[in-house]
Amino acid sequence: MDNILVSTIKNEIVLFATEYSAILFPSAVYHLVSVIPRYTRRVHYTRLYRSSLEKIIEEAFAEIEFTLYKHGITSIKKAVLQGNPIKGIKNYVEKYGVDLIVLTSSSSPTPPPRLVGSTVSKLVSAVDIPALVATPYSFENKDKLLTGIDSVGLVCLDIHRIEKALLLAHHIVRRHGSTLYLIISGKTDRDKVKCVHEELMGKNIKSDLILIDHVGIDDFVEKTLREAEKLKLLIITRQKRLVTKLYLPLLAPKLSSYERTFIGLSPVPIIIV
Repeated sequence: MDNILVSTIKNEIVLFATEYSAILFPSAVYHLVSVIPRYTRRVHYTRLYRSSLEKIIEEAFAEIEFTLYKHGITSIKKAVLQGNPIKGIKNYVEKYGVDLIVLTSSSSPTPPPRLVGSTVSKLVSAVDIPALVATPYSFENKDKLLTGIDSVGLVCLDIHRIEKALLLAHHIVRRHGSTLYLIISGKTDRDKVKCVHEELMGKNIKSDLILIDHVGIDDFVEKTLREAEKLKLLIITRQKRLVTKLYLPLLAPKLSSYERTFIGLSPVPIIIV
């Protein structure tokens, strides 16, 4: 990961997500991006309102920069965008070749009623790059999670769609000397699972295989989240969807319930690939 974007707001969970990302990817350039939305109400165009927002953003930038400096990261770029947050960040990602976006599934320690905030849900769906999402429950476990990435879980319902996620997992476990746990549906192709596991062992990657027997997707997710309590990171593959090149709110792809549950309730940060 060469370029990482942190969706910047003044928030403790964002600071945790940034520090976790710095441990995970210490050699990247970090882009701190905040968006000032446009509002229709006249009062929101007043100078006082704008200056208040700018002050909050400056404070958020300063806190995140300090967190990155603690981990020896000095390659930092900052940008304040205006307008639609989803469209603005999506355009920034494409313009600057961002490889990963860092988000939180909720801006508060309690998940929203639908598990994932609406802006985060739209943003994860709109960008076609991996997203690292810190959940409220992972924030509760931050003291344990910030000690190092010694165990990574790679979750996959369909083993034939694992390659992209596996490439990222290779990179992380080699850098951190982690054990990679393949958490795979018991309903998928067992021969393919065996080949993937043997490939990992052939590359001297410490790995273990966890086959989840389940009666449905919800059961698979529930059992996987229990396994995640023993890990430091989960990597999950995206569900199949049609992706639109244009930002059209009514046509834009949305998170599946599978993705939403993982990035809303996981006890560890999630990378969705």
